[in-house]
Amino acid sequence: MRKVSLILCSFLITLSCMDSFDQPSVVSVTPSDNSISRTDDQEITVVFSRAMDTVKTNNEFSLSSSDSGTVDGLFFWSGGDRTMRFRPLSPLTDTGSYFIRITSDAEDSRGNDLEEEFLSRFCVCDDSSGPRVLSFSPARDSTGNPESTLVLIEFSEPVDMNTLYSSASVSPSVEGYWSSSGNTAVFTPLYGFSMGVTYSVSVYETLCDMSGNSLNESLEFSFTVGSDFVKPGIDRVFQDSTTPLEFDESVHTEGAEKDDPVVIDFSEVVIPEGLTGGISLSPSCGFYITSAVIAGPGGNFTRAVINFTEDMDSEEIYTLKISSVIRDAGENSLDRDYRYVFVTNGSGSVSPFVEGMKNDPAEDYWPAGEVVTLVYSGTIYEPVIVDFSQSMDPVTLSVYVDTVAGAAGSVSVTSINWTDSGAGPLTRLTFSLNNAQDGNIYKIVIKGGSGGLTDARGNYMKEDYEQLVRF
Repeated sequence: MRKVSLILCSFLITLSCMDSFDQPSVVSVTPSDNSISRTDDQEITVVFSRAMDTVKTNNEFSLSSSDSGTVDGLFFWSGGDRTMRFRPLSPLTDTGSYFIRITSDAEDSRGNDLEEEFLSRFCVCDDSSGPRVLSFSPARDSTGNPESTLVLIEFSEPVDMNTLYSSASVSPSVEGYWSSSGNTAVFTPLYGFSMGVTYSVSVYETLCDMSGNSLNESLEFSFTVGSDFVKPGIDRVFQDSTTPLEFDESVHTEGAEKDDPVVIDFSEVVIPEGLTGGISLSPSCGFYITSAVIAGPGGNFTRAVINFTEDMDSEEIYTLKISSVIRDAGENSLDRDYRYVFVTNGSGSVSPFVEGMKNDPAEDYWPAGEVVTLVYSGTIYEPVIVDFSQSMDPVTLSVYVDTVAGAAGSVSVTSINWTDSGAGPLTRLTFSLNNAQDGNIYKIVIKGGSGGLTDARGNYMKEDYEQLVRF
């Protein structure tokens, strides 16, 4: 029996020790957190979970105002030292917030610290009137506001955020959220406002304070993000040749070269990233765009250059389009779409052609489209003379003979040579025909097209040149 009594005593002592180390906490506070206290209610009440060391807790308690600083007052305890009342020595009249603070150094009657620091906030006002707008920003009808602008509205007292969400709007709509800091409501755009856009802010009278009083008067104001509202244009488009060729939207520009860069001068600085998607050429041709900011007499502007990675076709009609998707730094789009039509028939881009074919330099060219009768003895006929309109690239020559009618057998082309016809170097081609047969009709072919004969600047003959001959 004595053994049981000792065990029971030990258990009770253990429970007593465990209880003595429990930390006290704040159960409630009046006025409650984020509440409005009436001007005739001037007492703070704090209820603790345990009996407190009143002297220690008084020392760790403070009431302060955002306007006047720390508030002096008297302490009263009741409820077995679990309820503390603080009565200010002077009325609480500040229009800003009051803050209640009890540090974690406050102790209960057994010496245990407060579980955690306690903080609470309330406001004091005459609850018979609604909130008023004291100030707002950005300023009404202001311009030059950055994209990261915050909308700030200061009220005469804290407002009910639930009614703010339904009573305040920003137009055009922008993704963002409202928050509060003291008496100030803040709208934060998640991804910033858009440059060059004018926004309207409205706050209606359905907005209420913490006691349900409606906004004294609705608020509406507008502001603009950025200060540049002038759309960029195009001042000049030209091909950067030996003699610059100006492009004109109103006509087909003749004389463009197939491989020279095309330059676009904008009226102001534009965003480089938009150039690639805003400039197109038809028929398609490989190119890339470089750009630079140029200092001009009227201010800086962007010069964009179309650099070709492959030659355009000779004597082809091209359409250059410059789209209004291109924008300046103020997010102003190009004033319109531009369209230029030009022809690649400059002096260095004209396709070469055969002036004619003959067998005597002093004679006329053989009639095109007719069968020319030739006479020779032996197995070789020479010379066949071909004159071209401009200097050619001998490496690209492909000439052959097909049998059109007569006995089988192939004719080969030999003794190929290039001279000056009088029109320039490498403008006259001479060759011999080997193994032609009497009575046969042959077709002499000089291959043209993209894989055929080209001139010294890489321009190819548009098509094959053909001549029919009979032996």
